[in-house]
Amino acid sequence: MRAAPHPDQLERLRTLHQYDILDTPREQGFDDIVALASEICEAPISVVNIIDEDRQWFKAEVGLGARETPLETSICSHVILQEDFVEIPDTLADPRMADNPLCLGDPGLRFYAGARLLASNGLPLGTLCVLDNKPRTLNTFQRKALRVLSQQVIKQLELRRALKNEGDLRAEMDHRIKNSLQATSSLIRIYTRAVEDDTAKQALEAVSRRIDGMSALHEQLQKNSVSGRVEMCEYLKDIVTNLRETRPIASPSHLRLMTSRCLPTPPPMWGLSYLNLSPTQPNTGILTVQQGPCPFLLWLRTACSNLTPSTMVLARLPPHPNPHASVASAATSSPQPPLTLAAR
Repeated sequence: MRAAPHPDQLERLRTLHQYDILDTPREQGFDDIVALASEICEAPISVVNIIDEDRQWFKAEVGLGARETPLETSICSHVILQEDFVEIPDTLADPRMADNPLCLGDPGLRFYAGARLLASNGLPLGTLCVLDNKPRTLNTFQRKALRVLSQQVIKQLELRRALKNEGDLRAEMDHRIKNSLQATSSLIRIYTRAVEDDTAKQALEAVSRRIDGMSALHEQLQKNSVSGRVEMCEYLKDIVTNLRETRPIASPSHLRLMTSRCLPTPPPMWGLSYLNLSPTQPNTGILTVQQGPCPFLLWLRTACSNLTPSTMVLARLPPHPNPHASVASAATSSPQPPLTLAAR
């Protein structure tokens, strides 16, 4: 017997689709929950069951060997219309299941216990259930454990939705920032072509190069936020190239690196700090790196190897009193006599 639709079916389905969970791959967090439910309840079958409009879909399952079945054979579609927890000691003794082929034939589901998965608005998305091939009951501890595990399923679903919403917002912000920088750069180029005064033209070209540098750094930030990894040689090469492009006109072409006691910020912030500090340093850029032997110097040499030869100055700073100082504050400290390295 197919269950009647939920009294608030349209809103329930709208809520379900907001979680964007249907037809997603299996995930370890959900698999662990059904495995634990099966072990605690001593049941061969355990399922995270999501009730869609015309099917029941299994986000995770143990012992069933399927990802979805039609609602006509769904026990859970009846359960979501009931209280938070439903236990059916013998499915064939329940009129709703008496003609269910999954109970009468293979796989012979004779016992069912399920806790509803309730969204934040109180509407049921599905169930966390355990099933057995023989009539039986759960004890008090097992019933409580199944309720607790169903709450963990909801927390997993809420976490997935929160991360997705955050990712969507970040992608939208990245897109708008990129478009704004491109539009500003294009507008400045149009003005530059129309300007006849050489001094004004050079100033506009400098601004345009600086915006291009910001665009490149923003692209790196976007990539790093997605992957969480930084290809240091390529990253430093981009930073060095863009910073040399944004230096004041006719200024010496060199890079000054000032070390501090620690490196408290992620690599993408180095580039931003560099650009932010460069207006106050008319003839040089400043970048904070980690003090002492570290792979950074090898990365730096590799990054600069294909650039026009320039001089890099590595200034040795005394240990900073605050190991958690910001990049900006560390970079403005007074340097000791520098050690000059040639870029090749």
